[in-house]
Amino acid sequence: MKKLIFLSAIFSIFLVYGSDSKYPARLVKGKYGMVLEINGKRCYPHASRFLWNWSGKGEKVYLAEPAPVKEFSKQGVKIAFVGTELGWRPEGKYDYSHVDKMIGKALEDPSVYIIPAIDMRWETVWWQRVNPGERFMRIVKGKIEPRNGGSTTASFFSDKFRDEASEAVRNYIKHIEEKKWAHRVIGYQVNWGRAAEWIAWEHLADLNPHAISKFREFLKVKYRNDTAALRKAWKDETVDFSTAYPAGNMLRTSDKDGYINDPAEGRKIPDYVEFYRQRTTDMLLHFMKVIKDATANKALAGTYASPGYYYQEFDRIAASDQIDFCVSSAFYNNRSIIGTSLTQAVSCETFRKNNKLYWHDADARTHIWESEHYRGNKNVYESLMATLRREFGGIFVKQMGLTWFSLNPAANVFDNPAIMEDINRMRAICDSALQIKADFSGNAQVAIVYEPARVFSTPYRSTAPIFINYIQMGVPVDFYPLYDLKHLAKVKKQYKLVVLLGCGTLTEKQRDWIKSLQSDKRTLLFMYANGIVKGDKFSTDYASELSGFKYEFLPAAEQKINILPAWQQKFGISMPLLGQINAPSGARRLCIIPSANDNIVAVNAKDGKAAWAIRQYPDWTAIQFPGYQTYSGVLLEIAKYAGVKINYPYTDGTCQACREFICVTGGVGGTRQLMLSDKVIYDIFSDKIIKSADGKFNIQFLPGETKLFFTGNMARVQQFRKVYQENLSKRGKQ
Repeated sequence: MKKLIFLSAIFSIFLVYGSDSKYPARLVKGKYGMVLEINGKRCYPHASRFLWNWSGKGEKVYLAEPAPVKEFSKQGVKIAFVGTELGWRPEGKYDYSHVDKMIGKALEDPSVYIIPAIDMRWETVWWQRVNPGERFMRIVKGKIEPRNGGSTTASFFSDKFRDEASEAVRNYIKHIEEKKWAHRVIGYQVNWGRAAEWIAWEHLADLNPHAISKFREFLKVKYRNDTAALRKAWKDETVDFSTAYPAGNMLRTSDKDGYINDPAEGRKIPDYVEFYRQRTTDMLLHFMKVIKDATANKALAGTYASPGYYYQEFDRIAASDQIDFCVSSAFYNNRSIIGTSLTQAVSCETFRKNNKLYWHDADARTHIWESEHYRGNKNVYESLMATLRREFGGIFVKQMGLTWFSLNPAANVFDNPAIMEDINRMRAICDSALQIKADFSGNAQVAIVYEPARVFSTPYRSTAPIFINYIQMGVPVDFYPLYDLKHLAKVKKQYKLVVLLGCGTLTEKQRDWIKSLQSDKRTLLFMYANGIVKGDKFSTDYASELSGFKYEFLPAAEQKINILPAWQQKFGISMPLLGQINAPSGARRLCIIPSANDNIVAVNAKDGKAAWAIRQYPDWTAIQFPGYQTYSGVLLEIAKYAGVKINYPYTDGTCQACREFICVTGGVGGTRQLMLSDKVIYDIFSDKIIKSADGKFNIQFLPGETKLFFTGNMARVQQFRKVYQENLSKRGKQ
């Protein structure tokens, strides 16, 4: 027996040290998505993350450890994202002392594997000083000059920066590969700033001459060097390809407040945004290829990429064979113990179905710790743990990876033993699910389809409340960008309710796909006027063609009560306006106009705050709801009407599920009833097995409390519990 234990120990050491091959990790296709293997052993991709930060006073770097790798490793988290500088210095010199210090600190635990997260923005302050003509430029006091201050950045349109930084990345990788610990590096992530995002950070048009020149080249290709076509699109009879210039408007906002800008106003801003997204993505994919080429395709390569950022072409990122993993976080709002912020970016299904690994960056602790509401609150750690469990549960049931970090260098929020113990529980849950081969097959009956490029016709607005409300329906929800027709076409039959969220601008293929949904007794929910823009034309007929509702414009100043007096009399309500349209003639609002023969029914939401209209066809049902913003009570009623199975029939909290797991956050707390098909559930965090004769479970929630349940028959539940308890007992013995 002792001999067997000795051999086992030797084998374990070999897994960490014995392989002299570089980059021991790979992705393999599993039953429910991509699976991470390290030295041939499958592992759940939980990771700690610690970052380095700039002092903000020049080029000095100081060390910050918001997520101590050693403490995480004790809880079984064996992968670490480690933020480092690039080591690039003037005159072709390199200094990797900071790189070695950061990675060396993370590798103090011999069982940890590393993904260096290379910062390429703050690192190049000296480069921008040497190359002022290659920097992002804006108008400052009437002059075009490099932007100074804390957000200084090289221009994404600088070929000189791209080429020279590429050489710096290759040298960085060469340095890593020469280290004795190189076999513990599994991949690389490129960042543009300390928080790991890949965005240009500047929200204005870049007026660098390189950017202007490339913008004009872009226009020449787009309009086939046809000046007349450019002038028609821009509504400008003086512009040509030598004078075209981006508007100074901020890319994130609009000078007009409305839902959709009429294309009759011209495509000057939309063209620049399209160009800006294209170049941002070009730069990212370029550096991904540099990593792949430099490592002979052996290293994992990834980036921070979120469809929430319209300045990336997420479809190209998701489909690229140069990218293995994506890191993203939830929206930055409503992150409190009672808050219901989403726990993943909205297009995780698309990314995973393109055979990519998805890592969710759980940084809620940054926002809660720094919140005035929690400052000085003795229960701050309870709040942090509450959000930690909420994020974990939502990610886990979707079979995604999870990383933890905090950007608050003044207070390490992970120094609390209770938080680390909770992380151990989460790691044990994941390990146990792998061991018993848990069923993570999706059971969503609602698909949310949205238009990532909505900014082309829609001013930027925070979309977080929309998705938060959708997930409150108490039924598993899948999110898809509209461009993902490949996957949407394959899975559409499983959904009883398809929500079309602000898909104002549609291609012919996208319009055809929507029309194909009008069968199988499905319900389509139209949020605002989907399809109202077609090419460079704008018409209510385009939207009516898809939804079956008739639309009409009215002056924006028109009062709701006066819009549809006939409806007011018949149903006792007034149908809300669909929102504001910006047009040369001034702002207008869109409303539904029923004819005498239309079988349209208007329904008041139970909360009394909104109404929705139904039109029944032989093979499908159309529902129209006004605007982008809505209420969870409305969504719940619509889901019930569509025949969707409701697990959590309440309007507070969140509910996400797969076949054998269900994660519920109880909102304001109290007794809540779960309605499941199984008769036995295991409350994992509380270690309780609960039985029900009819699949209805009355559960008591504290305010903001998240519960994760394993569901099934008694034998299956007991199997999971036994394995989970065994894994829990291994804490500190790694």
